[in-house]
Formats: sequence, C-alpha cells, structure tokens
Amino acid sequence: MFIEQIRYYVNEENRDAFVTARREIDDLRRTHGIPPGDIMVADVEADDGPSVVWQCGYENEEVMSGLTTRLMGNEAYEAARERLASLMERAEIEMYTLEEMQDTSGVTLDQDA
Repeated sequence: MFIEQIRYYVNEENRDAFVTARREIDDLRRTHGIPPGDIMVADVEADDGPSVVWQCGYENEEVMSGLTTRLMGNEAYEAARERLASLMERAEIEMYTLEEMQDTSGVTLDQDA
C-alpha cells in the first residue's frame, strides 16, 4: 500500500475554515470515485508541528497518480485548493510504503491496566 500524507501548518484562527475547505476537496474526490482520505486535527495547537494532517492510501503510486488526474481542471477542485493555500502557512508532503499490515482483529484494550 502506498500512503500520501500532507501535513498542514495552519494558524488556529484559520483552522476551522481550513478543515471545511479540506472537506470540500474530499467530497469532490469521493464524487469522482477517488478515496477521500482522512483528516486529522491536532488536539492542542502545536508550537512547531502541523495542526492538520491529511492522508490517503492507494494500491500503489501509479494508482494514486491516475486517480489524482481525474480532478485536474475541475473548477470547484481548483477553487478549494486555492482556499486551502490562502489559509495555511505551509504544507509538507510525504509518501510512504506500508510494508506490513498488522492484524488487530482480536486485540482489545484493557482499560484497567
């Protein structure tokens, strides 16, 4: 599995508007048959870390590239991306290959431990 992860550095006052714009992009992805990915928001404002992280898994890098091209030129997609850019300080993009998926189906948390 190939994982794309984008770490967004967003001021706290822009975070809600930023997450809304990111959700718009994810909705457009879903509408066009592209996995929407997952949005993760930091519990507390990070001093030097990202406040929002988005990630999505694909079968491989070629699949990711092919799916992403479906949205190129889409006016709503481009407008939402411009809104994202206007609301953030910077972004870092990383790509990962998942080497092994652990089976956690029988694992439960012992809350008393």
